[in-house]
Amino acid sequence: LAFSEGRYQEAIEALEDAASVARRRREHIVFEPPACSAMLARCYLATGHLDLAKKWVQQVSTDRFTNPLNREQNQISIARVQVALGRPSDAMATLAPLRLSAEQDQHYRHLVEIQLVYSEALFAEGKTIEAEQMLAQAVQRASEAGFMRLLAEESPTIRQLCRALPVLKAPGRWNSRVTAMLSELAEAETAETEPEDSQRDTQAAPGNTDLPEPLSQRELEVLDLINQGLANKDIANTMGVAPTTVKAHIRNLYGKLAVGSRTEALARARELRLLA
Repeated sequence: LAFSEGRYQEAIEALEDAASVARRRREHIVFEPPACSAMLARCYLATGHLDLAKKWVQQVSTDRFTNPLNREQNQISIARVQVALGRPSDAMATLAPLRLSAEQDQHYRHLVEIQLVYSEALFAEGKTIEAEQMLAQAVQRASEAGFMRLLAEESPTIRQLCRALPVLKAPGRWNSRVTAMLSELAEAETAETEPEDSQRDTQAAPGNTDLPEPLSQRELEVLDLINQGLANKDIANTMGVAPTTVKAHIRNLYGKLAVGSRTEALARARELRLLA
């Protein structure tokens, strides 16, 4: 859940804790636990720690997995890291044998992931037509199975490519919900990387210059609405943006104010004279 909501450090801590429990209680665990390492690699990629992801690939061994689902998860994560490291041909070589076995074993979630990562590798090699065909197959299969969040958890590259697919522009409840979800994520990413001009406009605000990184105009607006007691949903309605965007603004202002809650944010803002 933490990974799905973009709280990657929290996800890493939970995964490391799970792996520790699995090691300590190994003799008491009847079935092979889920593959924590595969999700850990995705967290490294999501946070931009390519060095840690590369180190993980060098250390991980799929031979120790008796559960085929765990083996597939790790192979898919290995391919993700290979794409991120600029080795798309290696990624396709890793994924090629998995495509047939995942389909034969009816591991449809993994099959969709395999096709999505394979399409990203094809795009990285400049094979646009093949990549679009593979991506369309993945989206079609995801639609048939009802997967939605699966697409939202993919890399920014895949999400952008999915939004441009003609198949997602067709009428339908699933298409509209997935398109809305991907659009919200894109809007949130834009909010996290606001232009420097927006930042400069707010530096003259009283107390804002005391911060190492001043709050943007939108972040100040969110702060004021928090001070008025509005919930995230109400803030989104007031500002005319998606709730995901509000969460991104709040995450940003928490980081700039070095706080971890609304109460702390308001207290710190008053210290800096950002609020009356």
